[in-house]
Amino acid sequence: SIDDGQGGIKQGPWNWDTLDDLIVAIKGVGAEPYIALGFGCPDWLAEKPGMRLGRVKPERFGEYADFMAEIVQHLNTDKKHEVKWVTVDNEPENIQYDIGDYRDLFTQAKGRIKTVDQSVQIGGPVTGYAYWTQSDGTRLSFSGSTTWFAEQKTDFDFIDWHIYSTNADSVIKTAQFLKTVWPDKKLILSELNRDWRYGEGREKSTQRNWSWASVSWLARSYDMLQQEGVYQVHYFCTNNGIFGLFDYHFTKTAPNYQLFYLMTNVMGRERVEASTDHDAIGVIATRQDHGEYALMLYNRANAPVKVLVPNFSSDYSYRVYDYSYEWYVKNHMITDGVPPVVSGQTVLVDHKDVTEWTVPALGVLVLVNETGSKL
Repeated sequence: SIDDGQGGIKQGPWNWDTLDDLIVAIKGVGAEPYIALGFGCPDWLAEKPGMRLGRVKPERFGEYADFMAEIVQHLNTDKKHEVKWVTVDNEPENIQYDIGDYRDLFTQAKGRIKTVDQSVQIGGPVTGYAYWTQSDGTRLSFSGSTTWFAEQKTDFDFIDWHIYSTNADSVIKTAQFLKTVWPDKKLILSELNRDWRYGEGREKSTQRNWSWASVSWLARSYDMLQQEGVYQVHYFCTNNGIFGLFDYHFTKTAPNYQLFYLMTNVMGRERVEASTDHDAIGVIATRQDHGEYALMLYNRANAPVKVLVPNFSSDYSYRVYDYSYEWYVKNHMITDGVPPVVSGQTVLVDHKDVTEWTVPALGVLVLVNETGSKL
């Protein structure tokens, strides 16, 4: 989005149009921009020009820091976009910085950016859940590199990390570990999905990221990460046939598209306490501003599960959203640019203290009381 619009092939003059358009579009839908200042450096700063993920020599870190500060100055001083969150580069282990060099780069970049805008929160280390190989051949684990940054008192405003795993419990354990190392920092998981491979192995990535099993996996991941107090979670990504919620050409939706719809359009913003005693069933309960309560039941089993739910609707009337594999297969294609979404069906139940429901295999059932009665 800088220079000729292709990421900084040469140094200046800058063309900010694409970047500005993206920020305006993000804020236009009520979201907050979250910006990684690089995934590798611009070519004119690279130690080896022409590489896909360019690395800066330590003696030029000051120039790279100035470059990042100039971006923030344009966004927040010149254009008043009020960007709140930035990170210094992205996955430095893949760019092959030594850990000490990345710490030096972060420190210089943070200092320069703060002179432009003190309010910007500057995060790191933006690592993936992987080994970090050093130039001497040693390897640091995710926990080892995290601990090293803490021991060195690296001044991150917040902690950013990535994880791709088909095991939701592995995702949650990274957050639990980071809380022990950085108990006073906000945690932001800025990339989450089930498989990371884009080139070789992309077929496996597509199968895992677009599988029906991804629905209960993501529901559990979000459920537990929120309970662990993670401040933000960013799903990777929106428009992509391997990782996305819909494909490149906007012809079909991934299974998790409907889960996002239910979470953002049906569930409320205020979470309330709920629990389950079934090993396969997870539960998320929320309250809307106007009083409606919603209960999301997600099923991690490969078969439907019958559950008993205390009746929380005073007139025994519910809107029920039943998201099953069968529904997805019939409704995943996009027609005329409009994705179908799971609709709520009004269901009247017998006047009982407990009602029985069936949660579809690896799917989701959402119950919404239509009268605002308390759970």
